[in-house]
Amino acid sequence: MKIEEAKVAASTVEKVSPTEAKFILDDTMRAVKAMKASWLHVAINLKKIRNDELWRFAKPQVVSYDSYVLDVLKLNKYVAARMLRAMEYSEEKRPGFVEDFESNPGRDVPSFDVVDQLRRVEDRFVDRPSDFGDLEKSVFDEGVGRTILKRRIEEKLTPAVSSYEEEPEEKEEPDSPEKVLSDLKVIERRMFKLKEIPEEAREKMYELVSIIAQHSD
Repeated sequence: MKIEEAKVAASTVEKVSPTEAKFILDDTMRAVKAMKASWLHVAINLKKIRNDELWRFAKPQVVSYDSYVLDVLKLNKYVAARMLRAMEYSEEKRPGFVEDFESNPGRDVPSFDVVDQLRRVEDRFVDRPSDFGDLEKSVFDEGVGRTILKRRIEEKLTPAVSSYEEEPEEKEEPDSPEKVLSDLKVIERRMFKLKEIPEEAREKMYELVSIIAQHSD
C-alpha cells in the first residue's frame, strides 16, 4: 500500500476523530514504555486500535495493525496477542475486570503471562472445576507468579498426570510470499522518504513489490 492509498484508507475511518485517535496512539506508546506496570492499559488500547483501525492515523504511517505493533510500538506481535487474550480471558473469568481497572488504574492486576498460563491449562481441569477454581483464585485474588502457579498446577495434576509441562509458546510464523510482501512494503515506504536513495533503486523496489504481489494473488 502506497502512502497515497493509506491516506485514502484513513479517510474511511469514521468511528473516531483524528484527535481522539492521536490521543489513544500516544497514550498506548507511553503505556508500552511502562509495560510491566500497565499491560492491561496497553491491551485495552490495542483492542481499540485493532478493532477501529486507529493505526491508520499513526505517524510515521504504517500499512497494517501488525506493522504498527512492530514498527511503531517496537512490540513483539505475539506478546501483544497474549496480552489481548489475557485481557479477554480475565474479563471472562471476572466480569467487570476491565471496567474496574479503568475506574481505578492503580489497582494491582495479575501478570498477563500468568493469566495466559492459567488459560492454557484450563482444559486439563474440565472434570475438576473445584481444583481449577482454586488456581483461578490464586491468580486473580492472591496475585501469584508463574513459578508458584506452575507448582500448584503440578501438585493438583499429580498423580492424575505424572508430570506437567507448559504448552510451548507460539513460534514465529514461517516465511510466506504474503509475509515477505508485507515486509517489502514497509521497506518500500521507508525508501520513499529517503532522498539519499537513488530514484532507480526506488523504482526497482516498486517493480519487485509489484511482481511478488501479482504472484501472491
